[in-house]
Amino acid sequence: MTKLQDFKKIEDLYKIRFKQGLRDYKAVGWGSKESQWLRFQLLCEIGIIPSYSILDVGCGLGDLLEYLEENKITPEVYVGIDLTQEFIENCKEKYNSLEQVIFYKKNLLEADYDQEFDYVFMSGAFNLKITNNWKIVEVALKKMFKACKKGVACNFLSSYVDFSQDKDFHYSPEKMFSIARKITKHVILRHDYPLYEFTLYLYK
Repeated sequence: MTKLQDFKKIEDLYKIRFKQGLRDYKAVGWGSKESQWLRFQLLCEIGIIPSYSILDVGCGLGDLLEYLEENKITPEVYVGIDLTQEFIENCKEKYNSLEQVIFYKKNLLEADYDQEFDYVFMSGAFNLKITNNWKIVEVALKKMFKACKKGVACNFLSSYVDFSQDKDFHYSPEKMFSIARKITKHVILRHDYPLYEFTLYLYK
């Protein structure tokens, strides 16, 4: 399977969920809103404060923006990108009153940015198995780090689990730390919260 076929398969999966009427955490494959909010909390603990600019990779239905607003961490600029056109259209309709918010249908690996963001976030965008998860994630991390001024926060399913599903890809935290460490000397890995995953911070 080629890279384009991989991403088409992922896009089709989310389209099916959207057409089934899913408009919450279930649309992007999370188990509960509480676990999704915990992931967002961990991402923000990289050091996010109000007035920062954020690029949200794999923004889904824009739930990170809802979390930021609920916790009074309103970004100066928020840009969300996602593979799924239906998600992007839904986000544009939902947040059309916010001038500092922009959504695009984009593939991170093919996207180029004419601006830098204080922080780049990615939550669960590479949890599904594709032809070469390790290679794709390394390229994605490099692109996200290039687009940031302060840091990148992202999470991955951990290989330290009691169970797994065939559709999911679980990453070795040690290997991910090694990949991140080649991009920047300033890396923190968080594996200290009650989910079968981990969060990486890459700082400038």
